[in-house]
Amino acid sequence: MALTRAFRQEPGADIDITGPAIVLENIYVHAGQKGHKVIFAAPIEYRDTTLIAQDALQYIEPAQADIFALWHDIDGLDTSNGPMLFAVG
Repeated sequence: MALTRAFRQEPGADIDITGPAIVLENIYVHAGQKGHKVIFAAPIEYRDTTLIAQDALQYIEPAQADIFALWHDIDGLDTSNGPMLFAVG
């Protein structure tokens, strides 16, 4: 599956998908241009449980440096104190 391959390639981690995937769609306007973003998300578990104990997980993206994934509780997204799932604008 693409999700397991992406985790193996970018952060170098093996995962198990533990539930059904969901699709999130955002149609927006930014700097006068209409944009469209689709996110496919699924609950996962890391086979190496030490990864979840890290504050951030560095991953590899061609031609970019120092990219990190941060852990956030899903219930804290899009709240006044939490990060926004989709950018506003």
